[in-house]
Amino acid sequence: MGATPKDGPSAGVSLFAALISSALSRPLAANLAMTGEITTLGEVISIGGVREKLTACKNHNISRVILPISNKKNVKKLPPEFKFGFTIYYVSNIKQLYEICFPTDEEHLADTNHPSFMQKLKDLGVEIE
Repeated sequence: MGATPKDGPSAGVSLFAALISSALSRPLAANLAMTGEITTLGEVISIGGVREKLTACKNHNISRVILPISNKKNVKKLPPEFKFGFTIYYVSNIKQLYEICFPTDEEHLADTNHPSFMQKLKDLGVEIE
């Protein structure tokens, strides 16, 4: 009765990352938040409440966020100062999500802003803002 109303689920990408982490016995990349749903075909689809989710990230000093590419329009509507301090990765499928969550090169584990890591993500179709 007193719960906050929701438009629908948005934890599919988080559950995917947690299951893969458990299966591989590998931790996820640090300082990373994510939201989005996954279809049975592995597509990452849009969610609601982008502003509130980014506010929560800001409140907890999380600077790297994964969002569905279809939510880019919601982020564009936010004031520029609101987006300051974030690196936002826009993904459309679980392959892109996997590459962000589980970097393979040792140098990328330590520096996720490394130019070669960013280029690898862009080559996969990840949009970075």
